[in-house]
Amino acid sequence: KACPEDGVFGIFLNRLGSHIIALCKGHTGTEVCVWNVETGNHQHVAFENAHSTCGACVDLQYCLTSHPSETTIRVHNLTTRIDDRPARQSTHNKSQGIGEFYPITHNSRYVVARGSDNGPITVWNITRGQCRGEAVSIERGLQEKNDVMVVKDTRVVILSDRGMSSMEHGSEQIFKTIYIYDLQTKKYVRKIHPVAVMTCPRDEYRILGADRLLGVAQDRSHFVVWSLENGQVINRMKLDFSKYELAENLAE
Repeated sequence: KACPEDGVFGIFLNRLGSHIIALCKGHTGTEVCVWNVETGNHQHVAFENAHSTCGACVDLQYCLTSHPSETTIRVHNLTTRIDDRPARQSTHNKSQGIGEFYPITHNSRYVVARGSDNGPITVWNITRGQCRGEAVSIERGLQEKNDVMVVKDTRVVILSDRGMSSMEHGSEQIFKTIYIYDLQTKKYVRKIHPVAVMTCPRDEYRILGADRLLGVAQDRSHFVVWSLENGQVINRMKLDFSKYELAENLAE
């Protein structure tokens, strides 16, 4: 749902299907608005004094607007303006809690929890006889609003610096920097830059072993494995679904 005064006249869906981008007419100009499909969160991310009547947007990086009577195209960079955090329950009552938790495999007494709404990373002792509601360790400020955090045991991988890749056959959204943080030593152990880790839904990244990161390609056609030592692509695993469809048809 948009604001009451928004006059929506152009609607676009990004390639991942996670956000809706719309152009809205205002009294003094045109605004670019974004909806998070999952949470319904609605944001006004760009404004222009001109009254545009047409636009184009296929990702969350750039939105183009113009008017048939003009000879210019306005380009809006949306990368740093979109907040993917869940919508708050109330303006005055900020919801805080645990978004996800991860058992520590080499020490079953502890679990690592990631706070909701981009909250802190906390470590909890779950074997105490009495629950006092106090975390053993709290780490704040490890990620910014557009970063993605992946956790395994005491290792935290932060995908940061969202941007666009330069490719011969088009461009795609990527993360350009990887930070690796150790919850046990409370220190950053590595920064890898530049890298080109393609974006996918944050819950689809996985840490494999101690030095590999698994993700899904934006077109959902294959898996990609990156090295957490140098950020390079180690492997691409594409599954040929036609073989499975043929096998099912023969079985029938």
